[in-house]
Amino acid sequence: MSLWVGTVLTNLLSVLPHGTEIVEFVRSGYLLGDPTIRNFTSAHYWLPVFILGLAIVLMWLQFTFRAVEPSNIVSGQIYWGSGILRTLLSLCPWLIALAYLVCFLPDYLGLAESYTPANYYSIPYRIVPEWYLTPYFSILRAFPGKAIGVTLLLSAFGIFYSYLCSITSGQRMPQVAFHFG
Repeated sequence: MSLWVGTVLTNLLSVLPHGTEIVEFVRSGYLLGDPTIRNFTSAHYWLPVFILGLAIVLMWLQFTFRAVEPSNIVSGQIYWGSGILRTLLSLCPWLIALAYLVCFLPDYLGLAESYTPANYYSIPYRIVPEWYLTPYFSILRAFPGKAIGVTLLLSAFGIFYSYLCSITSGQRMPQVAFHFG
């Protein structure tokens, strides 16, 4: 199944100028092969670890350089004590749930079709992406033209981002004060 999802996702790049050359570069050849699928699979493993590492570095920077909440600006209290404890306590239930899912139910969110070997000569009845890509894959299926589908796919990301910006624009963001020294 990953062969056909990878084929659909790499074909999205063919909309760009010089798209066929870009698609062949990403696929490492004319057809999507085993090395490309291996690269996509490894990206599914290292990308979340990279994002987690980035989040840890950002939390360290926030707590180390005396980031203060708006209520503590006047008093000048350092954020380490309650801030790090509150962050860790809010992360614990999520980490326990994730550990349970990974250790005891590793195939719970997967599909049985994903474990069939890749076969170029038989196209599956339906190509099912991962659960987090399903709405975007539906946008691509709804329109016959590839360029229209890719444009609407990118606009869906833009609409989601603008919504996130609009709900946080009225709130006062925490003040961050950096003191080096």
